[in-house]
Amino acid sequence: MKETETVQSGSRQASGGKDENEQNSFLLYWIKTKLDVAGSAEDFDLSELTPQDWETIILSCDDGNDWRNLLTLKPEFADKCPWEKLSGNDWFLLLQIQPQFADKCPWEKMVMCGEDWCDLLQSQPQFADKCDWRTLSGSDWRDLLRERPEFADQCDVADFSGSDWNDLLQDRPEFAIQFNGANFSGSDWSVLLSKHPEFACKCDWEKLDTDDWDWLLYAQPQFADQRSPKQTK
Repeated sequence: MKETETVQSGSRQASGGKDENEQNSFLLYWIKTKLDVAGSAEDFDLSELTPQDWETIILSCDDGNDWRNLLTLKPEFADKCPWEKLSGNDWFLLLQIQPQFADKCPWEKMVMCGEDWCDLLQSQPQFADKCDWRTLSGSDWRDLLRERPEFADQCDVADFSGSDWNDLLQDRPEFAIQFNGANFSGSDWSVLLSKHPEFACKCDWEKLDTDDWDWLLYAQPQFADQRSPKQTK
């Protein structure tokens, strides 16, 4: 996400791209640094922290990143948070886990890219009314519709590349009604038909080269009669 510019991918990977276990380990490490505690994060137990420990952590929260980490773990400290310190990236990451703070978010100042909206709406679809759908690219829509097909009425499939369609249809074949194969390469067709032979009626067989046919016929040998003589080895 960005306020005046898009958040760099490194920032997303460092904070928002973790799975749950990695995120928990990161937050435990953050707590340990605030308390200046030695040892590994795996040996650290939040339940052992005293009220004084938490007060120490609160007093050491210097910026929005610190407050986002704290509220991710302990949302009950929200009444102590200086919300103005949270950046756009802090809000984007916090709301994925603690959506109840949406009423504190300065949405009118938030400038989010399509990838940000895709990530947020996958976990928190209730924020769809805040979304600028124009920011989503074909690949953003592909990823969103895989998890949230209910947003299809907002999508312009004209932005889809062949690979976007291929990836989406393998997981969501119900979108075939909007698919005409115009942007598909021979490789796209071989991959799709290997898993979903029901799309054969839309295929331009002339686009498949030798490698495409080898891939397809290994999985779906019944299509051998569609191969023209000039496409054989």
